[in-house]
Formats: sequence, structure tokens, C-alpha cells
Amino acid sequence: MRDQLPLLKTLSEKDIAILTLIHSKATLPAEVQSLRGLVEGPRKALEEVRGRIDTLEAQLNARRSSLVDEEAALQHSQDKQSSVQNNREYDAVHAEILVHTERLEDLRTDIDMMSQELTRLREAVVQLEATFAEANEKHAAPIAELEARLAAIDGKIEAVKSEKNVVEQQLRSDVRSYYRRLLDSKKPRLLSGKQETVIACIVNVSHSCPVCHGSLPRPKIQAARKMEKLETCSSCGSILVWDE
Repeated sequence: MRDQLPLLKTLSEKDIAILTLIHSKATLPAEVQSLRGLVEGPRKALEEVRGRIDTLEAQLNARRSSLVDEEAALQHSQDKQSSVQNNREYDAVHAEILVHTERLEDLRTDIDMMSQELTRLREAVVQLEATFAEANEKHAAPIAELEARLAAIDGKIEAVKSEKNVVEQQLRSDVRSYYRRLLDSKKPRLLSGKQETVIACIVNVSHSCPVCHGSLPRPKIQAARKMEKLETCSSCGSILVWDE
């Protein structure tokens, strides 16, 4: 049994490495998405304000064009006023002038308000560009690192599996069977990211299982030290290995 226990320790390390990688494969996409959200938020806000600026500029240009047309129409009505023949014609032209004057006032008010809003939005764009640039600079490298880790995980899993298979083939069938059952019982916790192991390495001063902290009788500790047969924790089933 003495030759089997070091193999079990190595096998356990390989299995935990594989399960840790599987856990990372499951959780890294959410981490990447979270970091991307910290960049996408400012970018979307920036694009939204830029879109509002484009819309407002188009509306402002339309108002300015209408202003030019109304000024020309007003001038035409004023020119007609000098050649009216009677009071009825005068009243009609005068009414036209009042209409054009009111429209011009409304247009100038709109243009003034739109110009102020455009100035405010352009100032906001400057701030949002700085916020987006800062977020992108801060999170671009971590995102790239996480994506690189994620891309490499499958290859790492296969590499560790190959190493594990070599070790596993050197175990006795009864030892291998017990180890597999024990590992299967702990997989859910390991896959959830819990720090757990199937091998409990005990030292001379140990009086409890390093895995579950359950009390270990002295005879079991002494038996584990002799390494003549497979010793397990009565509480959690972890394999007891004397750490020399």
C-alpha cells in the first residue's frame, strides 16, 4: 500500500486541477460579460448622446432653413404693403406680416433653445468620451486575459487528463474504485468552486481529519502512518495519507 498512497495524492491533485478548470470554464464567461458591461455601459451612453446630437442638429438645420424662408416671406409682404390700393388690401397684407412675424419669433425661440441644448449635449459627449476611454483602458486588459484563459481551458483540461490517466493506471483496482466513488461524492462541491479534497494529509501532531476536521482515533492515525492498508476518515471518507 505504501507505493499506492503517493499515487493517490498525485491523482487527487490532477482531478482537483481538472475540476477547478471545469469550474473556471463555467464561471469565466460571466466574469467576462460583467467586465464588458462596465465598458458597454459608457459606450452605449456615449452613442445615445451622439444620436441625440445628430437628431437635434437635423432639426436645428430645418428650423434655420424655415427661418430664412419666413424672413423672405416677411420681406415680400412688407414690399407688397407699399403698393396696396385700398384698405382691404392693406388689412390682408398686414395680417400676412403679423403671421410671418409670429412664426419668426417662434422659430428664433426654437433655434435658441435647440442651440443651448446642443451645447449641453456636446459638453456631455466630452465627459462621456473620457468616461468610456477610462473604462476601456481599465478593463480591456483584464477582459483579454480572461478570454485568453477561457480559450486555453479545454487544452489544459485534456493535458491534465492525459497525465491523470497515466497515474490512474498504476493504482490497484480496489484502490482506484474506492477513490473514484469518493471523488464522485465530492464532485458537486468541487465543481461549485468549494475548496475540498479527497486526500487528507495528516502529520504527527494531527488529531483530526484535515478535510472535515472530525476527530481521528490514535489507532487510525498510527495505521495511516504505517501505510499498510487504505485508511479513511470515518466522518467524510477522505483517504488518510501520512505526510512525511
